[in-house]
Amino acid sequence: LGLEKALAASPGAPSLVTQRKQPLTLAAILSLLAAGQGSSYRRAVVDWGVAPFDAARACFALLWFFTARAGDALRLRASAIAVRPDGVSVTPGVSKTDPTGKRWGDSPTFIPFGGPLDAARWLADLLAARGSQPTAPLFTDARGAPLAWEWLAGLLAHCLRRSMPAEEAT
Repeated sequence: LGLEKALAASPGAPSLVTQRKQPLTLAAILSLLAAGQGSSYRRAVVDWGVAPFDAARACFALLWFFTARAGDALRLRASAIAVRPDGVSVTPGVSKTDPTGKRWGDSPTFIPFGGPLDAARWLADLLAARGSQPTAPLFTDARGAPLAWEWLAGLLAHCLRRSMPAEEAT
């Protein structure tokens, strides 16, 4: 069930172990953001300072700090972010691995302002720019529509292809 034919035909248990992708390093995230700036993605010029790219940048940075699945991050509401004088607190809520939100979902993660990957500043700016209602999706385009996973994944792939060798960008 659900196994690809190539995997099912491979001999031995090691062939059934999922191949995991390497996590992105801070240098890789900074590189992909720099490489993406000014490029053309789906007939739009990538500018991390304007919607919807500001939301994508904040999401990419949040995912580096915050060990959530991308799909769970895209479901965050504005109320999940609390802006403090020294940074932001992110309370994840429910997720695929915590469907009731009782195990980790009610434990905020603090992200300080500053540093080369300033996720806290970008999240705070995103809240201010969108004038979000507490129940509104956090990561939206300029009209307030939630970012689609396919669009965000495509943008990530676009930036990765521009910032690293092809064999590493997949």
